[in-house]
Amino acid sequence: MKHFYLRADSIGHIYLAGSNDVLAANVISAIGTRMDGITLIGNEDWLQFPSLSLDQMERLGICLVGSQFIHYQSAEALDFREKYLKTHGELPSKYAYLGYETLWFAGQQLRQSGTLFQAELMQKPFVNGKLSEGFCFYHSTTNTYVPLTKLEAGAPVLINPQP
Repeated sequence: MKHFYLRADSIGHIYLAGSNDVLAANVISAIGTRMDGITLIGNEDWLQFPSLSLDQMERLGICLVGSQFIHYQSAEALDFREKYLKTHGELPSKYAYLGYETLWFAGQQLRQSGTLFQAELMQKPFVNGKLSEGFCFYHSTTNTYVPLTKLEAGAPVLINPQP
């Protein structure tokens, strides 16, 4: 029986398109054992898995793909957090930030372009967000910008910011 073997540094990256914590932990362990230059790309959901070590993910330079990156330390996000806390008596969840961003974005587009804002959005290369990096609907009816992050000092940091 022949075994499949990957030579050290023979591939640039592995994309694990799943949200299974056991599979992710096994792949992370295997890549850590190899000690070569393979970059693992995973899902931002991995940050919620208690079985995965953030320290190990940071040390291995694991890249995470996701659409829900929020600049939590920006002035706008801190202002939203403060107002939300004052109004509701609790800290906003990730979904509160995302909901605010979505409604803010839709409101901005309606104000700037009216009810047919979709056609104008398709002509803009990139639209900055308020709490997130932003959106790209250029020649598309869906947002084509996907934030990529890596962990630095235990926190996700955007590695593909837009100009």
